[in-house]
Amino acid sequence: MTDSEFRVYPWIEKSLRNLGWNTRNPSRGGQVYTQGEFVKSDRFLKQSLEGRPEFIVLVPDGNDAQYWIIEAKASTKQIEQASREAMDYADQINNKKTTKRACFATGVAGTSDDAILVNTKYWNGNKWKTVEINGFESSGFLSDDQCQEIIRNNNSKIELFEMDLENLIQKAHQINESFHANEIPVKERAQTISALLLAIIQDGNLRIHSEPRKLMREINGNIQDLLQKHGKGEYAEAVKLSLPATDKNHKKYRQALVEVLQHLRDMNIRSAINSGDDILGQFYETFLKYANGAKEMGIVLTPRHITKFAVDVLSINSHDRVFDPTCGTGGFLVSAMDHVR
Repeated sequence: MTDSEFRVYPWIEKSLRNLGWNTRNPSRGGQVYTQGEFVKSDRFLKQSLEGRPEFIVLVPDGNDAQYWIIEAKASTKQIEQASREAMDYADQINNKKTTKRACFATGVAGTSDDAILVNTKYWNGNKWKTVEINGFESSGFLSDDQCQEIIRNNNSKIELFEMDLENLIQKAHQINESFHANEIPVKERAQTISALLLAIIQDGNLRIHSEPRKLMREINGNIQDLLQKHGKGEYAEAVKLSLPATDKNHKKYRQALVEVLQHLRDMNIRSAINSGDDILGQFYETFLKYANGAKEMGIVLTPRHITKFAVDVLSINSHDRVFDPTCGTGGFLVSAMDHVR
């Protein structure tokens, strides 16, 4: 273990805690062992493991618990190595041929100054399979409910992903805090979050360059590729990002982009958008409220229960055309689509 790997420990614990995991030592009623803690309180793990995984999470399974192994590395280039080491530790447990299993193995690689990648595998009894949510590889840690669904179905693929509203609000707030701390003007935040969403949809693990200009080209290149793929290339110029006018602000601008991209990875935004629900619209509206930019830009956000009520009373069907002359985030249009579907 290097010092850099150790520095990612607080981030891992915070990420697990935000998803509802109790990060205290299991001997004190928690669910998470940090490196070596299991030796004093879990005889099975002590006898099974040669070495000390960096984190072991106890995943509830009926009256028992299964194990989730997490290994970390200092560079994003080492994500495959981190995943392999986590699976190797898990295999030591699974080879014991008992009812206890290490169902999950996660590799974590990177730093908060660059990017932190998360790759999770599931052991189905025969082989390790990458965890996917709505057709995309999971880019963040799993919640207890997601773990339970995977174990229950013995399937690494979750077909229906529902974003927890509380988590969505929390992430929108954190993203706005990153923008504020790095002095991104309020009037630029809506366009910036839109650009980053497009970029990460195109490439969930887009390269984070240390040089702000290179990072900008990476992000704008992904936006261009995505829009062209969907026949909307002419909009790239309107969405693309530009560095601040003065060089002294470039470092803060880059830091804001890095932090926000990480928040989007953590919330599995690509999977959430692909869920079929209007997660993107809800997230964008929630973000605008926290960014305090909606009123400044003349946007009036219609509550979701109002858009749903409108399409319900009109009995919208697949033969209708829906006209929204003041369309902002598309709330009425999406509610109509959901109603018909």
